[in-house]
Amino acid sequence: MTSKESAENLRLEDLELEIERGLRSFFYVGWALGVIRDNKLYKSSGYKNFNIYCQNRWAMTRRNADRLIKATEVVINLIELPTDDLSLIDSFKSESNWSHFLNEIDFPLPQNESQMRPLVGYEPEAQRTIWRLASSKTGGMPPPASIVKETAIEIMKKIEQTDPSQETLSQLEIGDIAILQAKDISTLKAYQGYWCVVKAKNNIIYDIDVYDRTLTLVKPEYLLKLECTEEEKQAAISLMARLQRIASVETISRSVNAILIEFGSRHDFLLPEMDRQILAFIENQLGITNN
Repeated sequence: MTSKESAENLRLEDLELEIERGLRSFFYVGWALGVIRDNKLYKSSGYKNFNIYCQNRWAMTRRNADRLIKATEVVINLIELPTDDLSLIDSFKSESNWSHFLNEIDFPLPQNESQMRPLVGYEPEAQRTIWRLASSKTGGMPPPASIVKETAIEIMKKIEQTDPSQETLSQLEIGDIAILQAKDISTLKAYQGYWCVVKAKNNIIYDIDVYDRTLTLVKPEYLLKLECTEEEKQAAISLMARLQRIASVETISRSVNAILIEFGSRHDFLLPEMDRQILAFIENQLGITNN
């Protein structure tokens, strides 16, 4: 074993210890998972990819791991930690350092991943504004996800009322088909150029369905409406529902996931016969029945 491999193994063991201990709850779990994923440290234990590592090592789906990582990223934004200063995060392993840090901030930290979920996709400044306002509604206690989402909608309403330029962006309706334009939003970059279906609308922000999940509180500037015929729109809605049912099966293989990505990224909703057969075969193998 080379010195590099030895160092990677030691680093992996250290990070996994943080996950097992659950220090600082989801924050450290998400942080450790993020470091393992981004540096591909799972390979030093013989895992081919991060999906398999999560499933076999932690009995955790990739979706849940990504949620924890994204929630940790939001917390880092809330407390304005420099993302390149890993030593600072490492120092929080000490209970005294953590307690001292908590005394330095004037707002409560979240207690679970779900509280951070409504903030994913917003810019750091907006995340901090929403969290502080939501916390004030609960008397300085960490607010539940429902209040965080409600507060985000409230703030977006104010933006809509004070910024007339936003009116031209709010042209999507439930059931419309759009293309994701991630720009500089890290949480959307994985879906850059993918098509989506508008699931819900709250003034000028949207919940949208992509092939493997629902993304919440997406701002209109990240969505480009596709002009579709009614036949294309209904085909897209039906196809999206089928892709999400397949994606929800935790045991799907890498090849099936690659097929889902293909269907979810190309803007072709009226499938040719061979593609319809491929999709039907996958559903049959997974025991999925379409009503």
